[in-house]
Amino acid sequence: MKSYFVFVDESYRPDIFALSVVWTKNKTEPCKIKNEALKKIRKEKYHFHFKNDDDEIRKNFMNTILKSSINFGIILTEYPSSCSEYARYYIAEVINNLPVEENSRVVITIKGINDWINKKKCKINEEVIRWIRKRIFYTIKFNDKAGLEIADYIASAYTYCKFQKDNFCELLENKLTFLVRIR
Repeated sequence: MKSYFVFVDESYRPDIFALSVVWTKNKTEPCKIKNEALKKIRKEKYHFHFKNDDDEIRKNFMNTILKSSINFGIILTEYPSSCSEYARYYIAEVINNLPVEENSRVVITIKGINDWINKKKCKINEEVIRWIRKRIFYTIKFNDKAGLEIADYIASAYTYCKFQKDNFCELLENKLTFLVRIR
């Protein structure tokens, strides 16, 4: 059975809500990408966050991501207002749109899922079943910082590029494996 490691984060503005879906077969790949970027910016530790990073850090981390073997796609949708929508957008549609074989194992790390499960008492797995169309075995992880930092950058850079242009915008668009609109 093939395994994939998936990281999901969002970025939004009043007229766009983008989920980034980042995946790899090698679970250490996100850490390798982060470590390479840390060397470029000459820091031992750093939390990459597109919104807060200066242009030089953005450039280095984006270039490192774009030159890596990591895969990513974008799902454009609406901000989830219910447990059902959250489960659909963040899990079911991620699985439905991943270009992986049926019967694969997918480990999904999603930023913010704890809030939906613990605070909002969302029964994620019950809701996902309603929307999923592929036979995939999935588990949910709650924390993988390097992978989520990459997912943050992909989602944020995608929305950024819709309103402003930077050198990395065309490279980002060209490397997208999928772009899906769901309403």
